[in-house]
Amino acid sequence: MSFSRVASRYVVTAAGLILIVLGLLPKVGEIATGIPQPVLGGAGIALFGMVVASGIRTLSTVTWNETRALIVGVSIALAMLPTAFEGINANLPTEVEMILDSGITVGAVAVILLNLLLNREGNGHLAEPVATEADSGADSGADSGRDAAEAELVAGLDAVQTVEVEDVTAPEGATASVAVSGPRV
Repeated sequence: MSFSRVASRYVVTAAGLILIVLGLLPKVGEIATGIPQPVLGGAGIALFGMVVASGIRTLSTVTWNETRALIVGVSIALAMLPTAFEGINANLPTEVEMILDSGITVGAVAVILLNLLLNREGNGHLAEPVATEADSGADSGADSGRDAAEAELVAGLDAVQTVEVEDVTAPEGATASVAVSGPRV
């Protein structure tokens, strides 16, 4: 989305379906195999660079604690094993070796399992710490009044509301209506 600025899920779905259909056509496959390796390598570097940048942007929004850092660190280390140590899966059954031969698969499985095992809240453990006014050192009456007003506003978002926002891509002064529904989480 950040490259094309197209945010519609319908456009992304249509593009995915078109790519699936094109992948089933033998002539398109012949064209793809005719592309020189250096060109594919350059396109791959650009593509995976964008994926890494998007991942870093997503990770920058996470509230980090020791458990989440452990999950990410161990998953990245396990994902690098098949590439760093050729033949590490040689003694495994063929079915398991086929799955664990890809670093992406190993990393994805590791992050999912570690997240399920370690990142618990509620009845489990490792709940997020809650910052209090005493922790932050803010004891201003204006701040607490503003926080109470924000909490009241968030609690009142159960009904559909219309908000006027400025459209920066439209001519000057144009506005658009956006419907907001449901509570903010």
